[in-house]
Amino acid sequence: MSNPPQWLSAEQVQAMIDEQITQLREQHSEEVSTLRAELTAAQQAASAAVVTTVPADAGGIGTAIHDTWSQYEQEQQYAKHEAELAAARG
Repeated sequence: MSNPPQWLSAEQVQAMIDEQITQLREQHSEEVSTLRAELTAAQQAASAAVVTTVPADAGGIGTAIHDTWSQYEQEQQYAKHEAELAAARG
């Protein structure tokens, strides 16, 4: 005959859970410290980086980027222009 199955007590189950939690916390601490070290290195590298500005027409003549006006802005500008012309005419 085989031996009857052994049952785990609540204390044994709690001990197993506590052991797993401890292992996960240790792994988490290692991962966090690694990520903090990587972040610090990246921040130091970024602070030493040279900032380069590129003009909007850096592609050469005829490649400048121009603002576009919405229909509303065009109508407002046209109305302003018409009012200036009317005022100039008297």
